[in-house]
Amino acid sequence: MTITSGSYGAEVYWELLNAEGMVAAYGGPYDSSDTLQVPLCLTEGMDYTMNAYDSWGDGWNGGTYEVIATCGEDSTAFTYIAANNGGVSPSDGESGTNGEDYALENTEVFTVVACADVVAGCMDETMFNYDSLANVSSGACEAMVYGCMDADALNYDADVNVDDASCVYGCDGEYVTVNVTEGAYASEVTWELLSSLGDTLMSGGGTTSSEQICLPIGDAFIFAAHDSWGDGWNG
Repeated sequence: MTITSGSYGAEVYWELLNAEGMVAAYGGPYDSSDTLQVPLCLTEGMDYTMNAYDSWGDGWNGGTYEVIATCGEDSTAFTYIAANNGGVSPSDGESGTNGEDYALENTEVFTVVACADVVAGCMDETMFNYDSLANVSSGACEAMVYGCMDADALNYDADVNVDDASCVYGCDGEYVTVNVTEGAYASEVTWELLSSLGDTLMSGGGTTSSEQICLPIGDAFIFAAHDSWGDGWNG
């Protein structure tokens, strides 16, 4: 296990419990801004609970922990992250200990997977490369990047991994830009760009924006400016 003590290492304490609730390891307090390696010998297939405490009750202030399991030897060796609180510093978002010596800032339950059974991958369901079969974290999750994935579109973006149907193609008419400047009471303002038949082509609120749209040449359009208070757009 790797422990980084954060800005206030003297407040940090942790304990690792086995499936029977017995303390398998513990540590703290530490010097501030220190990094320590804590050797652990854990049982394959057993559940463990990592409890992170703070004596001031305001979190680990940038401190972190990471339990790394090592499998194999020499060229076949590999590691996987067994526990790390998602890579963020332990904190319950509150301050104080409610009269106790320590406040429990985070609890993480993890299982030591047998090396032969390891399926490493991204275990965060909100990420692009989430792997439902993974049983250990690879530490290589990729965030969703929304945009246009069609290389033939005008707004194609090679960095996008999720198509959001925003692709823009060639214009048979003419591109026009709708500029909206925010006034004093933007929350009261809405607007619509309508076709001559009343179909909504674009719409928005009162915040400053600039958007393009392709409109047929020769057609009539309506720009409808609304105000919920009825006193105009106030600048």
